[in-house]
Amino acid sequence: MSKGNVTASDMREAAQVDGFYRLRFDEGYVFRTKADSEQELLEKAAKHYWWGEDKPSVEEIRLTTRSRRGKVFYVCEAAGYPKGVTTTDDF
Repeated sequence: MSKGNVTASDMREAAQVDGFYRLRFDEGYVFRTKADSEQELLEKAAKHYWWGEDKPSVEEIRLTTRSRRGKVFYVCEAAGYPKGVTTTDDF
């Protein structure tokens, strides 16, 4: 991967070369996950325990490539998931 302006395509290629992908859920811990393709990565992300009992479908998940300190990872998001989590502090 070249220095300077790194594209999403560059980051995906780097993740494939590594042989595993990094998934980050809600600004938290990054999970290293083996997958042969981004589709398999989506399927594994949909089944991940981080979502709780009620998991999103593959179609509801959005993966966004990011890079930090030379490490490529995917931010994993699904609107409304995990279920039952309070996002405001008005309790």
